[in-house]
Amino acid sequence: STITQLTIPSSVTSIGENAFNECSSLLRIIIPSSVTSIGNLAFNNCKSLIEISIPSSVTSIGNLAFKGCESISSIKIPSSLTVISNHLFYGCSSLSLITFPSSISTVGRESFNGITKLTIDGKIKVIPKNMFANCKSLESVAFISKIRSIEDNAFLGCSSLTSIVIPPSVTSIGSNTFSKCSSLSMIQILSSNISFGNNIFEGVTSLEVIGEMQSIPETMFSGNSSIKEIKIHPPISYIFNNAFKGCSSLTSISLPSSLTSVGNNAFEGVKSLEIRGDIKIIPHKMLYKNSSIEKITISSPITSIEESAFEECSSLKTIILPPSITSIESNAFKGCNSLSLISIPSSAPLIKYNTFLGVKKLEIIGSIQTIPNNMFSMCSSLTELIIPPSVTSIKSNAFKGCYSLEEITIDYIE
Repeated sequence: STITQLTIPSSVTSIGENAFNECSSLLRIIIPSSVTSIGNLAFNNCKSLIEISIPSSVTSIGNLAFKGCESISSIKIPSSLTVISNHLFYGCSSLSLITFPSSISTVGRESFNGITKLTIDGKIKVIPKNMFANCKSLESVAFISKIRSIEDNAFLGCSSLTSIVIPPSVTSIGSNTFSKCSSLSMIQILSSNISFGNNIFEGVTSLEVIGEMQSIPETMFSGNSSIKEIKIHPPISYIFNNAFKGCSSLTSISLPSSLTSVGNNAFEGVKSLEIRGDIKIIPHKMLYKNSSIEKITISSPITSIEESAFEECSSLKTIILPPSITSIESNAFKGCNSLSLISIPSSAPLIKYNTFLGVKKLEIIGSIQTIPNNMFSMCSSLTELIIPPSVTSIKSNAFKGCYSLEEITIDYIE
């Protein structure tokens, strides 16, 4: 067809299936308010179509109605519609602005596949289940409308989505919302009061979390076996119980200086962890009774490890401390009976009582120059100790009460 513009007469009440299918030259079409329905494939592959206005009289639009309309850049959906049908805007690669009414409650399969960048406007308050599920081309989404809720699977499988900003109006995000979004690397959450479903980021491997959230809730990452790296920014101050439980691939976490408390079993299931970021203090009982952790590397400028921070980490074998460390509080490594290697910087920290209670065989590496007062005092289970050649002095009571100590290997002491 060579038709470029068309005005449908008011005598028409419906646009049937395939009515304008493959009208590749059609640029503009005016639909009268007499029309109540648009059939399947009605405008399929109208590749030149740049302007279409859907009147509020339309109550149903069929599957694939605008499939392949690759020149349309914006469209307004009338409030008379409650359902977005299957593949409705499939392949509309130029579509970047959709104005949704609040009436939309159901979205069909792959309705937006082929769209790369999209702004959501209008009175819509809820992003329905599966709205953008498996829209593999989608790279970015912006919200102008005041969304209150993002339901289950809304962005599931959007494998090209790299970042998203959650507006302050949002109070809940459903389960699997960003699951299998393998390219997602940043989420900005502007709401300070928001609830999360389960498995939200399953399939995401590296994620930066910024915004206004005060805490990391239990369900946000729990059970996520794919996540390897997480960066958390202020004002996060609390990590809830089980927050990263089961994150078996997690090896690096960047924590903010605003963090003051960590709940029970927050990192249970993590085996090797590098702690990065601006955090200055390892909070009380941060990994308390974590039975899975085997290695901890602290790369952040930590000055203090608080009481019982790693107490009873029964599988912990190695810990690397940063040069900034100045104090280790009581019971920090108490009950870490598998601990065999610790790296301590040249400026030995102040070490409180019972820090290494339960440790049996330990090798100290690093540039430590002094074994401080009471470092191993009353460590009755300690049987063997290796001290590095950098050590030049051993202070008072360093091994007081080490009744089981049988062997100390000292490479060099002046």
